[in-house]
Amino acid sequence: MFLLMRTTITIENDLMAAIKLRAIHHKISVIEVLNRVLRRGLAEESNRKNSAPTVVFGNADEKLDHHALQDRIRMADAADDLRMADL
Repeated sequence: MFLLMRTTITIENDLMAAIKLRAIHHKISVIEVLNRVLRRGLAEESNRKNSAPTVVFGNADEKLDHHALQDRIRMADAADDLRMADL
C-alpha cells in the first residue's frame, strides 16, 4: 500500500512542457510521469554511489577491475622490494 503526500513544487517551464508531452505521449498523468522520473533518477544516483570506479593505467583501452588492480599493486610492491634489496 502506497501512502500519498500532497505537496507543492516549482518546476521550470521547459521541464513542465517536457513532462506534459511525455504524459500525453505515454497516455499517463503528469503525476505518474513525475513519479517515474523521480524514481528512475533516485535509482540511478544510488547505483552510481554503490558502483566501484574503473581505474585505467597506461593503455586507456585496458580497464582494470578491483581484483586486477590489486594484482598490479602487489606486482609493483614486489618489484619495489626487489629493487630495495639490491641497494
